[in-house]
Amino acid sequence: MRGSDDEGTQPLDFSTMIIFFDKAPANEGSKAGFWNNLFTVLDRVQKIITVSVSISLFLFLSILLYKSLNKNLIIIRPIILQEALVKEGYSADGFAAMLRLSLIKLTKEAQSSKPSFDVNTTEIIPDIKVLNTGISSTYIQTLIDDFIGAGQTSEITGVVSGDIDHLKFRFILTRAGEVRVVESKEPLRGIEAVVLSGAEEIAMQVDPYIVASAYLRSDPRKAERIADQIIFTSNKADYQIQRAWAHILKSAIYYNERRSKEAIKEVDIALTLDQNNTVAFLNRGSALLDLNQKDEALEALNRSVSLNPQYSLAYIALGNALKAEPDPDLDRAIEKYRKAVDADQSSAVAHYALANGLRLRGKDQNEAALEYRRSLALDANDAFAHYGLANVLKSTDLSAAIEHYQRSISLDRTNPTFQRALGQALAEQSAP
Repeated sequence: MRGSDDEGTQPLDFSTMIIFFDKAPANEGSKAGFWNNLFTVLDRVQKIITVSVSISLFLFLSILLYKSLNKNLIIIRPIILQEALVKEGYSADGFAAMLRLSLIKLTKEAQSSKPSFDVNTTEIIPDIKVLNTGISSTYIQTLIDDFIGAGQTSEITGVVSGDIDHLKFRFILTRAGEVRVVESKEPLRGIEAVVLSGAEEIAMQVDPYIVASAYLRSDPRKAERIADQIIFTSNKADYQIQRAWAHILKSAIYYNERRSKEAIKEVDIALTLDQNNTVAFLNRGSALLDLNQKDEALEALNRSVSLNPQYSLAYIALGNALKAEPDPDLDRAIEKYRKAVDADQSSAVAHYALANGLRLRGKDQNEAALEYRRSLALDANDAFAHYGLANVLKSTDLSAAIEHYQRSISLDRTNPTFQRALGQALAEQSAP
């Protein structure tokens, strides 16, 4: 059965965030310096908070801007705060910085999602199920550029009014003389609620697909509702691609819920709207594999990599399909995992998939350990990678294996397989 990748969230300490941001330069004229300091602050803040889905909505836009510093695409002006909020210790510059941070994190969640895992009865370590999010960085880049206008300056200004328990916001987005007003729908309690809700509403102005994508894991029903909104309100021919991505997003929702037949139905609709969509073929192949239709899955996944030979996730899915019953072919599967790594050396998922394939083949344990370590260097909090490395090390370095078993349990205390493996390793260590 498929394991959960829901890590949960912790309450956000916005008072700490404000202290940090008040120390960050807010001089719009020193743009590169501002961004470098902002990302330094982000690194510090991320050690204190766990990113929530809503706060992630604002993320992606600012990351795009960070990569295009010279374009001066968007400016968040200090937001006017009512006197009561100032007395509470909040500042206009600090709020503007929080808003930018929220925008960055929210849209980053839309762009990426951790993989889910499939644990079957014949393997100790699960295969990674590919990131069936339906997210295309290029597509979202196009949406953002269309909204803010490449090379043009956009500004966000606004006001937050009311007391701390009954707050409202009104933000003004301006570009090339066009003005969009973003307002709270109801009174909000606490400044963090204003930041999160404001982030989501601004992202909805960019494109609701971004918001739907951000909620894929944490609130799939909300993601589904927004996807339906895109499908049923975007009837013009110009919105055909947007509708295709909305159907792909719904296929991801259904796939993650093991509703594979419904996932295939959605992705087939998407392919009528965008017949060369790489992610659509990836999702189709993954769902077909879940239904044990291996030949059809291989056909779809081969089509995905033929459309985009640098699509690492499609190679991972293709490797999983080749390794599946009937007629598993580990050598060819490992070949595809190697291509996944070649396509994206920075992908922890690709290194994990290769390590897992090598471990299963049995004759490449040193290389398997190396790939597990490379995966962990990119994502130190992957419980399964620690567990896989422990299994490889157990025969040569039992103490190190026990350390990685313990680390896997600290990251996922609900997995009984981790507990059993640690117990067996400890018993072996204490045996005469």
